[in-house]
Amino acid sequence: MAQMNPTNTTNDIINNDINNDLNNDDSKQDGQSLQIVSSPSASSPEQHPTAINNNSEEEEVITDGSTLDIDEDLTLQYRWALWYSAPKSKDKEKKWDTERVKKVVEVGNVKEFWRVFNNLAPPSTLKDGSDLHLFRAGVSPQWEDSFNAKGGTWTYRISADDTNQKLDTAWFNTVLTMIGDQFDDADDICGVVVSKRNQTNRLGLWVKHADDKDAVKRIGKQLKDINRIRSRIYFYSHDDAKNFNKPNKPSEMIL
Repeated sequence: MAQMNPTNTTNDIINNDINNDLNNDDSKQDGQSLQIVSSPSASSPEQHPTAINNNSEEEEVITDGSTLDIDEDLTLQYRWALWYSAPKSKDKEKKWDTERVKKVVEVGNVKEFWRVFNNLAPPSTLKDGSDLHLFRAGVSPQWEDSFNAKGGTWTYRISADDTNQKLDTAWFNTVLTMIGDQFDDADDICGVVVSKRNQTNRLGLWVKHADDKDAVKRIGKQLKDINRIRSRIYFYSHDDAKNFNKPNKPSEMIL
């Protein structure tokens, strides 16, 4: 898995004590390793139980959330990669800046997941303009990736005036449901992005097939249910999002 050189921004994401366990020497660049700090409000598996399902008969499977043990190496349905985007520089605000989007770590089993997320800084503590992304391993968090290209995004907007817990809980609930393979249309989930902004924070759930409107609607309803969202959420295909100022957006869906 790729490992990035340490920077001041990535030093605020994950605790360094998991670095050697989750990254191997072959993945280091320039002989350096990622350094991260722990979050004082990190969650535990006891506080956020979920169920992990796996169809392989050769691998152990969790079907009861109460058995989610941080010390078990139970395999997740898919491998997931955590990415971090630092705030944009002023001269690149209108562009996708590959230099600011860094892959942090990959997780493939329950133990790896909890070691990362129990030490992950909650989104509310990030600098304005920052993003955390959790996507399928091998998929980059951008519209142009072939895995994402025909999809779209459900967006949940949270005012910056709301409590920090609202943003952090929505991110964590969605992550647990996603990596636990608990979405009814789990195969159609690409990843999730949480964006810390000055006025309106956002949670975006990326869906693989924007033209499968039934699946898109089911995913949106489930996103609202798991987070007890009372406000509206909006779906647009990536193609429509690229041309958002146009009056006609065929993919638009509002729940």
